[in-house]
Amino acid sequence: MILVTDDIKNNLTADDLSQGAMARLSGVSKDYFSRIFHSITGMNYTKWLNTVRLEKATELLTDPDLSLTEVAMHSGFQSISSFNRVFREDKGMSPREYRMLFTPSDSL
Repeated sequence: MILVTDDIKNNLTADDLSQGAMARLSGVSKDYFSRIFHSITGMNYTKWLNTVRLEKATELLTDPDLSLTEVAMHSGFQSISSFNRVFREDKGMSPREYRMLFTPSDSL
């Protein structure tokens, strides 16, 4: 599992990071992968993957040279709408609002 989680963290923009693909990579069934993953991480795979993506996104949002779309794509989100939805659900604000926390008010 450590190899899988490390691989995901290093390849957030990979085409297929689905639970099924990770189970195949691990050489186990999807159901077994799900049980083991939850027992190790304390959360289901989708929640964990979104948490990792959000960690990357919050890091990238401090770079004013990256557009919100670039931040979403570099974090592994497939669309800006899913990025906005997941970000708001987790952080209680939009990515744009979060970014403004790091933007000096005199540059607005």
